[in-house]
Amino acid sequence: MKGFVIAVLLALPSVAYSQAIAFPGRGPVGSLTATASYIHGESLNVGGNHTLWGWSAVPEYNITRRFAMQAEIGSYYERNVYPGESRLLLTAGPRYNFAPKFRLWPFVYAEAGEMRLTFKNSSYRDWDPVARVGVGFERRVTPNLSVTIIPAEYLAHNLDAGPWNHDFSAHVGFTYNFYYGRRPE
Repeated sequence: MKGFVIAVLLALPSVAYSQAIAFPGRGPVGSLTATASYIHGESLNVGGNHTLWGWSAVPEYNITRRFAMQAEIGSYYERNVYPGESRLLLTAGPRYNFAPKFRLWPFVYAEAGEMRLTFKNSSYRDWDPVARVGVGFERRVTPNLSVTIIPAEYLAHNLDAGPWNHDFSAHVGFTYNFYYGRRPE
């Protein structure tokens, strides 16, 4: 088993280099996305739903033509239920880029990680496991810049008491693509 893992790890760079990325010509090897984000979340302990607004930054590394790995760092703020509540999300996972349709590059992703809850005027800090899946698309403006929209994302995080909160979110922002060597014209 150990020999198999070593062989796969040694073959991965050559496989990744030989694959073309989903963009025409020599595509980006990575990208950085910055978005404004909205979360509509359920609140089990208060009895009502709440709204969170914030931002996220998503670096992505393209491994093959369609498959990439991404990580997300997001910060969200809520003022209705608990004044000064904030959430920090740190997640990572795979992303699959579909073939372009009508000048749009659709994608799906799944991530897992941790969420930190904090409250103003309180020393309470709590780290909870989180899982998220989403679907979105990019519309290229220039070879390096795209507009990214994620209209549907499901986010679940496990509370210490045991139940899972089920939240839904949306993101809109910009993606900057990084190229290896000469970029396409």
